[in-house]
This record gives sequence, structure tokens and C-alpha cells, in this order.
Amino acid sequence: MAILELGTSIQSANTPIGPPHTTVNDEGNLVLSRLDRLFVLLETGSSPVTRRAAAQQLGEVQRLHPHELHNLLSRITTYLHSPSWETRIAAGQAVEAVLRHVPQWDPVGSPVKTESYSASVALSQVGRMNFQKFSMSNVLANSSHLMGSEGKEFDTEEDVAGK
Repeated sequence: MAILELGTSIQSANTPIGPPHTTVNDEGNLVLSRLDRLFVLLETGSSPVTRRAAAQQLGEVQRLHPHELHNLLSRITTYLHSPSWETRIAAGQAVEAVLRHVPQWDPVGSPVKTESYSASVALSQVGRMNFQKFSMSNVLANSSHLMGSEGKEFDTEEDVAGK
């Protein structure tokens, strides 16, 4: 699908896509940018085919201007909240078309510092119990306070007097 089907060329690459860009011609008529006309078609297209074509061309806008992703999606988002069901469908199709042209994010990881397992275990386990060396018989034999309590020994005198 050619991107120039709807008329004049898109805004220049250094002009943000953000809010609608309109001008007034010599006769005093309002002239919409090509991008604005795509959004008008997205909202008020006469058929689902027209709206789908506008959505596909918005995807092409993303392909040609990848740095404008957030501006383009923010404008499409307003149409996702439209009271018109057809407009919401077309806006969803536009989001799909735009995201189809966004390259997959594949970050380059930083090199991971590897240490020997024994050294890292030894440093991290200093002063800590190890479950493999845990002995319940040692706990029972060496613990002095291993009994149940209702917690009355922790009550203050005010709590006891208030009851």
C-alpha cells in the first residue's frame, strides 16, 4: 500500500507528529496535514476498509519516522477511548500496524563477573546457618528458651491493670 495515496507528503522529519498541524491557504480554507487526514479517516472513515487503510498507513508513518513512536501512540490512544465502536476498532488496528514496524528490543547485556562457587559460598555463609549442617538434636540440647508462651511475661503493668 503506497503511503502517498492520500495526497501531500507527511510532515518533515524534524517536525514532531504531536498535535494537529494545520495551515490556512490563500482562500482562507483550513488545510490539514496528511497525518491529520489519516487520523480523520481513522475516526470518520465511511467503511471499515477505509479505516483499516488509514490504520495501515499510520503503521507506515512509524516505519518512516521511528523516533516518533511515543507521539504517534499518544495520538492513537485518544481514539481508543472514542465512544464509537468502529473508531476503537480502527485505533486498535492502528496500534497493531504501528507496533508491527517497531524493531524488537534486544538489549546487549553487560558481561557478568564470575567467581568460583566455593569462594562466593564461603564469604556469603560466614556466620550463617547452613541447612545441610542443621541438627535438631543440637538445637534441643543447647537451647535454653525453647518453650511455648501466652505472652503474659511481655505485658506491661498498664495493660494488666486496664483489663
